[in-house]
Amino acid sequence: SVIHRKFSRDIYSTSNFSKLQVAKGKVFFFYNSQLYQHNPESKVSLEIDSYDMLKAYHINSFLVDRENITWIITNRGLVNINSLAFMNFDSLVFLDDEVTAVTELPDRSILVGFNDGLQVFDGAEVKTLLGEKEIVGHPKFRITNFTTDKNGIVWFSSNLRGLGRFDPKTNQLEFEPHPEGIFANGVDVVGDSLFIMCRSRLYLSDISNRKGQHFKNDITSSILNEL
Repeated sequence: SVIHRKFSRDIYSTSNFSKLQVAKGKVFFFYNSQLYQHNPESKVSLEIDSYDMLKAYHINSFLVDRENITWIITNRGLVNINSLAFMNFDSLVFLDDEVTAVTELPDRSILVGFNDGLQVFDGAEVKTLLGEKEIVGHPKFRITNFTTDKNGIVWFSSNLRGLGRFDPKTNQLEFEPHPEGIFANGVDVVGDSLFIMCRSRLYLSDISNRKGQHFKNDITSSILNEL
């Protein structure tokens, strides 16, 4: 059954922004819109509108962490919501106002991605892994999404930089660009498999593979033939 409709907005962008997450029995979702929370028991959907706080017409992504705190990502900053009380984190705290991706690490700190930067926020301090505050990041290096494997390794897509790999235990960070310079737009872990999306191509790798091996297996044609 349809739980909510007519909530997406015309954001005048060639890219769509969307995500769905189930947390504590609630369904959080958005599609080119603000964030919505749906309660399956009451059948009520609540809009969590961050426009007044950030003046962002739509959000880029969100995360509900293990403490049930909601993090909303926009091009005007990162909002932390606890019991619907807003706390704004912008370039006074982070590298840039435009936050592009976020995920929770095993120690419950937050990994934050930007156009050309990467930081870890533990609730009190910010540690910069990549990027300089004095230099505005370029979208061609934008970190577009994070995914974590069973070993706690965080994989991410970073457009022209390609596939990124971050080990929170050692703080080791590495990138593998596409051999043809094609943007890496998304990555997802399913078991031991690593799916990497590069424009109109899809690659299948393994979480045990290291740098230089991830763009060897183009499965685009085999996927299309099954459709």
